[in-house]
Amino acid sequence: MPHQIKTLLYREGWPLTVSCGLVYLGFAIQLLGVCMGFGLFPLLRPAPSSFWRAVGEFNFNLTTISPLLALFALHLFRTPLGYETAPGKRPFALRIVVTALLVSFLEFWWSWNGHPGWLRGFVG
Repeated sequence: MPHQIKTLLYREGWPLTVSCGLVYLGFAIQLLGVCMGFGLFPLLRPAPSSFWRAVGEFNFNLTTISPLLALFALHLFRTPLGYETAPGKRPFALRIVVTALLVSFLEFWWSWNGHPGWLRGFVG
């Protein structure tokens, strides 16, 4: 697996990797927020602070643009980038990009469908 990721970085480029990485980062932060605000019984109870508020606001902004980042990654994947891609590594990169696209729409829907209450109300 690490060899495939190294080949993905070398062959597909940093823009594709950063775009997919930001989508996955937003999803991970959102899952952390769900653990902090799971109804009345949060799984994690961090102290209310400006740090958690900043993380929540950053994640809200990131999940808002994540479908665009995933579509950009798909566009980069489909265009010739000036070098040949090894035939065995292309399906791995396609799985990462398609999964990032699906996750981005899920987190966008989750953020804009009333979920971000954990940003302001359930942190304490």
